[in-house]
Amino acid sequence: MVESLNKGSQASFSCRINQIMPSISSPTDNMYLSQFRKATGNQEYLGLNYGTDAAVLVSNSPKPLPFVIFGPGNPKQIHVSNERVKLDELYKAERIFIEFLEQTVIRN
Repeated sequence: MVESLNKGSQASFSCRINQIMPSISSPTDNMYLSQFRKATGNQEYLGLNYGTDAAVLVSNSPKPLPFVIFGPGNPKQIHVSNERVKLDELYKAERIFIEFLEQTVIRN
């Protein structure tokens, strides 16, 4: 695309990739994912097309690293210019994290 722009214009365009984030996925038999699904009451898996620090942490781990990515709000509001989260959704996410930690980490 950049080459075609340069051919048809007096301007000069260039493109540089500064960072590549690997894609990641969590096995469906991940114990943490199962426990998190119980805490949320949601059985849906959702894949999203955005960058996360988890990609670097998970892909650079010397051993398989179980993970769950979760946050409050509407996924369509992630990384947009007017990103926002309703307070009630934030408090709900807090309760989910606490329940997950109590059921998974503290009791095991």
